[in-house]
Formats: sequence, C-alpha cells, structure tokens
Amino acid sequence: MSKKFVDSEIIKRPVSEVFAFLSNFENNSQWEPSVLEAHQISPEPMQVGTKLSEVRKFMGRQVASNYEVIEYEPNRKFAVQSVSGPMQVKASYTFEPTESGTKIIDTAEFETEGFFKLMTPLFGLMVKNQMKSNFSKIKEILERGNH
Repeated sequence: MSKKFVDSEIIKRPVSEVFAFLSNFENNSQWEPSVLEAHQISPEPMQVGTKLSEVRKFMGRQVASNYEVIEYEPNRKFAVQSVSGPMQVKASYTFEPTESGTKIIDTAEFETEGFFKLMTPLFGLMVKNQMKSNFSKIKEILERGNH
C-alpha cells in the first residue's frame, strides 16, 4: 500500500543556504529526532547516485536503512529513495525563492507491506506530525543561525 504526504514551509533564509543544509544528509540528526546518525557513504560530491545511510529509532528499535540520491538540482530539488530497510521510502524537497526567503515543499512517499500495512492509518498520522515538527526544527536552526 502506497501513501503520499506533502507539506510546505517558508524559511526566512536564502535558497542556497536552505538547500545546502537540507541536502547535506549528515545534518538530518539535527532536525529529525528519530534519526540517530546519517552519513554519505560514497566518496563523490553529492549527485544523483550518491549512496547514503542512516540509523533511526523506529517503533522502539534501532533500524538501519540505505538510500540513494535520485534527484539533485542545486538550489531547486533534492530527493532520496531507500534501497534497504523495513519499508520503501521516497523523500523529496523542492526549494522555491520567495520575497521572505525560501519555500520548501516536502513530499514523502511510503510503500508499506506485511505488518506495516496494518499500521498505515496510524503511520500516516505519525508522518504528518513528524513533517510539521521537522519543519519547526529546521526553521529554528536556520533562522536563528544555529547550524
């Protein structure tokens, strides 16, 4: 079963700064509380095909997942897709300049199977709440210059 969630937020910082922060996978643990660690595992500069890994706390357990960058347009779009882990995930961020800074559009798509399919309604609520919480943290970090 596939679920898609979209949320957006205005960050009062230039697109280049917001993009640089969010496209650096190693920053994820600063703004997403369930992420314990995140790393770029391939040596090349960030681009389509770059390999990434993370460990997050999920349903009381530590879960490791690997991702691959599937879209990378500096200051416009950054997207990753899971290549391992408990479910298929695709996350993309689109960046648009505004008068007051940057509009970020976050799109998250999940493919659930087996046990996770039973939890889709609860999982959907968790994802929506997490997106709002993540945006609050990103705003706090970037608008106060704490990164």
